[in-house]
Amino acid sequence: DTYVNLVNDVLWSRDGLTWTQSTTAAFRSERSAVGCAVLGSRAYVIGGQDDLSNPFNEVYSTADLTGATWVFHGPGNYPNRSGAGVVAFLGKLWVIGGYYLIPVSSTVNYISTLNDVYFSFDPSQTGGGWSLASSAFAGSGLYSLKVTVHLELLWVISGFQVYTSSDGYQWSWVNAVGLNPNWVVGALASFGGLLWNLRGGYYSDPTSCQVSADGVHWDTCPQMMPSALSSFAVG
Repeated sequence: DTYVNLVNDVLWSRDGLTWTQSTTAAFRSERSAVGCAVLGSRAYVIGGQDDLSNPFNEVYSTADLTGATWVFHGPGNYPNRSGAGVVAFLGKLWVIGGYYLIPVSSTVNYISTLNDVYFSFDPSQTGGGWSLASSAFAGSGLYSLKVTVHLELLWVISGFQVYTSSDGYQWSWVNAVGLNPNWVVGALASFGGLLWNLRGGYYSDPTSCQVSADGVHWDTCPQMMPSALSSFAVG
């Protein structure tokens, strides 16, 4: 049985305040926990899972600024996953980690996390031309990780776990101070010379954020967001 209603639409905005739905059938099926990033003149959507938690390794892209028309490039030559970190860096598109669910019973799933890193110079080609950069970038697989580029480095955060890389191949653990270990879902962004760790998920307290100049020392942001949000992305 399905347990969540997924959608298959795309919305766009010029100012982040007013949003317009450009399509209700962007992909071959509804999905959640996708990764998205812009490489060159195209926006890409990677992976995700259906309403039964079956993961995808499909690749879609669009050059349409409103996201009304999407091209299906087939499955990528990397393992199926949802919740992966997807980011453009050094002229390549990177797929980092993610997870998939293994059914234990009719009501219980086991979360199996992935710990690998793949990249492609041109994800629009058949198969995507993906290459393995690392089979174990973190000490262990990270659930619902967040990724961005800051200070010419790749940054990955999941809870209090922080990893950086200058090339996507070699990764270093960062001993972060003040980072909330319970903030797993949400988004990570680099803006104004700072790293912004945005909290998502349904919790009793309002959604908030933490900010850092160096990724090591973290402070609480002013309360800017009016209500709790579920998992979201910043691109």
